[in-house]
Amino acid sequence: MDLTARDLQQDCKDKGLPWEISKAFDGSAVLSEFIPIEEVDDINNLNFSLQRNGKIVQKGNTSDMIFGFSQIIEYVSKFMTLKIGDLIFTGTPAGV
Repeated sequence: MDLTARDLQQDCKDKGLPWEISKAFDGSAVLSEFIPIEEVDDINNLNFSLQRNGKIVQKGNTSDMIFGFSQIIEYVSKFMTLKIGDLIFTGTPAGV
């Protein structure tokens, strides 16, 4: 999941500036241990969550994604070269 510095985001929005700096700071991309795809029953129905201090602050399911994994990879690869190990961040589940 990605984190957002809401104060920077709002400041940039108020000034009509791009707000990518509110998303791109040290520690802004939280990752868990990777789970081998062979251990996943259905990638299109996978629960995930983010906990802060033991409390769930975000949760979702891949079935709620607007676009499927294949569609996302196909689209992104039109604009940049994707290599093994690259990560694609797709957005945030509802309830932020």
